[in-house]
Amino acid sequence: LIKIQRSAAWSDIARRIAHEIKNPLTPIQLSADRLKHKYLKNIKQDRDIFINCIDTIIRQVSTMHRMVNDFSTFAEMPRPIFQMININEIIIGCISMTKLANKEITITSNLTKIKTIKLKADPNLINQAYNNLIKNSLNSINEKLNAKTGKQDYKGKISIDIFNKNNFCMLVIKDNGIGLPDDKEYLTEPYISRSVKGSGLGLAVVKKIMQDHNGHIELENNKNKNGAIISLLFPINLN
Repeated sequence: LIKIQRSAAWSDIARRIAHEIKNPLTPIQLSADRLKHKYLKNIKQDRDIFINCIDTIIRQVSTMHRMVNDFSTFAEMPRPIFQMININEIIIGCISMTKLANKEITITSNLTKIKTIKLKADPNLINQAYNNLIKNSLNSINEKLNAKTGKQDYKGKISIDIFNKNNFCMLVIKDNGIGLPDDKEYLTEPYISRSVKGSGLGLAVVKKIMQDHNGHIELENNKNKNGAIISLLFPINLN
């Protein structure tokens, strides 16, 4: 009950923040862009300082925009529209996009080797859950890569597999990033993040999606905390 009340309170806060902050962000960014393009050619003294300051404004506004979008997503989660789907097909499409955007990371999957699994779910929300989880894995790998500056033996790896287990479809995303903290059960609560760049909403959104599908999310570490394993369990109901 306390967790439900806390989540509802955060949803209300997120809605208010999104409303108050979102409107001025676009004119701020447009103004900074206009200043840069209109006056850059006329500035002779401290030109580099001018460019750095304008670029900082634009970059920080973009960061705030992403944060506000996260607030909006969490505060206004859509109701699921259930239909019978081929989850293999949906995840294969997601993996294809992930590989195109992250060619430096080894991404493997068992999706083409297993029997098709059909279940009743919202394909858009499943896609959103996947994107949130894969973003966490990519951030985790990048943080570990940055911590290993100068070492050439580390290469990011992600495996994305599906299993049919005890009338559940289990989607498992495993990475070799920095792993999860010991108190990982709190990561699915709003605004708690193990990543220095995380908004703390990704896993909270995934948890809400799984609740709407009468499913579960499970968090664990690889052996010796060599990365994380996130499992989504969807009930298979063909009736």
